[in-house]
Amino acid sequence: MSTEEVRQIGPHEPNGPFELESPPGPRVAEAAVEQLLAEVTHETRPQPQSAYPELRGTGAIVTGGATGIGRAIVLELARHGVSIAFNYIDEGDGRTKEAAELTAAEARGCEVTVVCHEADVRNPEEVSDFVTYADKMLGGLNVLVNNAGIARDRALWRMDVHEWQDVVDTNLTGAFLMIRAVAPMFRAQQHGKIVNIASVHGIRSEFGLANYAASKAGLIGLTRSAAVELGRSNVNVNAVAPGYIRTTRLTAGVSPEILDHAREHAVLGRLGDPQDVANVVLFLCSEHARHITGAIIPVDGGYMLCARSAGAPGAWRCWPRARCCWRAAAPGGRARPLPTRRPHRRPAWPAGPCWCSRSSRSAARASPRWRDWMRTSRTSCPSARPASAGSCRPSWSGCCATRPRCASACASWT
Repeated sequence: MSTEEVRQIGPHEPNGPFELESPPGPRVAEAAVEQLLAEVTHETRPQPQSAYPELRGTGAIVTGGATGIGRAIVLELARHGVSIAFNYIDEGDGRTKEAAELTAAEARGCEVTVVCHEADVRNPEEVSDFVTYADKMLGGLNVLVNNAGIARDRALWRMDVHEWQDVVDTNLTGAFLMIRAVAPMFRAQQHGKIVNIASVHGIRSEFGLANYAASKAGLIGLTRSAAVELGRSNVNVNAVAPGYIRTTRLTAGVSPEILDHAREHAVLGRLGDPQDVANVVLFLCSEHARHITGAIIPVDGGYMLCARSAGAPGAWRCWPRARCCWRAAAPGGRARPLPTRRPHRRPAWPAGPCWCSRSSRSAARASPRWRDWMRTSRTSCPSARPASAGSCRPSWSGCCATRPRCASACASWT
């Protein structure tokens, strides 16, 4: 090293006998930091391990997968690595087609193959072409979810023939055509999963749902028959029976009073979400449900546990705060429960035998006075007319506590 490059310094200097080069300036330091940051590789956040790894790489058909419950099923299967083919029907306004394209785009974000095809499940030729095309594009089929369905609610005596036929053909015949189309494939490969989306109204109907309830009840029967016939080929056939699910069609086509009624009479006190149904469908499509077939699984929040059909003779509903056997000590006094072993007597309101009698309940519900009273005093005992606020009619002293159905029967109102 020459003397021109360095100069000798005293031994008292901290840098020793030689002076080193001066530190780089601030701009040089910033450039070095930027270069280091550019060289750092950004690690992606680790994805949680799927609970159903056996589904990855399989192929599935979901009918009616553009909106509502079908859309939730499509996206949930795609998140677990299932290639999807779903159909839709364009009603002429283009909204369904647009919704189908949005669903397909979101499903493709899960890095799976997605086929979006317009096909009518009521047409045997279109069903056959759709299944063949899906099998070719997905490289095989392992799962079928029959979700396509419509509703045309109307009183039975006012229902047109085409309203009945459209609902039955879509909800029931469409599922039959789809099962018939995929059955040879599933039998040949000795494996397959079929899930039908039925409804709680196929088990317990309500007013104005004759066509819908009949189609869903038939779908439940079809599920069990298909499970028997395809069981030897290792094909599981099950059904999911949703209750009131919060979809666009439900909120737009059902009155708020009916939704409030469904929410009140569900044990969980709420409406369901499409994701609630999709989670059960995903389980039934996995090997975790390999020994489940012919089952009908309700997803209704406990609605069927309490809610019987409105207006049906002998129907009762669950009302947690209703009390069966009450009487007032004096006019305007506080109501108190009757003894458990009190004799069975006739109530003063409404006229007729005890409320536990089904014929009496049906006759009472036909009275407009009874309906008006029940709208204003739902939390009081239906077997006693309140003479004033917070009290029962003093003259009534009947009781049906000796009957086992007392609590449920006296909680009935319409």
